[in-house]
Amino acid sequence: ALLGLVMVLWAGNSIVARAFRLDIPPFTLALGRWVIASAIILPFAWKELRRDRSALLASWPVVLLLGLLGIGAFNALLYTGLQYSTATNALLLQAMTPALVTVLDRVLFGTRTTLLRLAGIAASIAGVGMIVFKGDLAAAMRLALGRADLLLLGSALVWSFYTLLLRFKPAVAGTSLVAVTFLIGVVTMVPLAAWE
Repeated sequence: ALLGLVMVLWAGNSIVARAFRLDIPPFTLALGRWVIASAIILPFAWKELRRDRSALLASWPVVLLLGLLGIGAFNALLYTGLQYSTATNALLLQAMTPALVTVLDRVLFGTRTTLLRLAGIAASIAGVGMIVFKGDLAAAMRLALGRADLLLLGSALVWSFYTLLLRFKPAVAGTSLVAVTFLIGVVTMVPLAAWE
């Protein structure tokens, strides 16, 4: 049930960003999202943050990179792409993330994968396509990708790098790491939202 909720929230992110594209500029929307998320998580993470402070500071380059990629760059690319493309295209391109992670893991770290995992990735992408296009092959053939979709593909690529870099995260509580990366996202978005 929790994994299903994660997927609903993940899809909802793109749908909401697309729905508000005419009302709230992308960086401002991302800033609002991460300010709210930071305010929600900080009370729960405060104790762990104090305990994990030295480990987080000792690993600051990795933590900073995780925040810049996973929160800053991912959301900047996703929300900007959704100004000009559809939530459907965003979700289809995000469905490629497992394949991108697998390829990048092989290229960067030499990790081999199994045929079963490759089949699972293919089934996942096909399943998303079936749901999005309601099983209508003609609708899938009419799918048009434009320049904005390159931003959406960029967001999937950035998220793939973020996912692979998690192997280097410090040994701290999950709430500590998430809270710090959220705060990095807020700091990243402030100048972008001000410029916007």
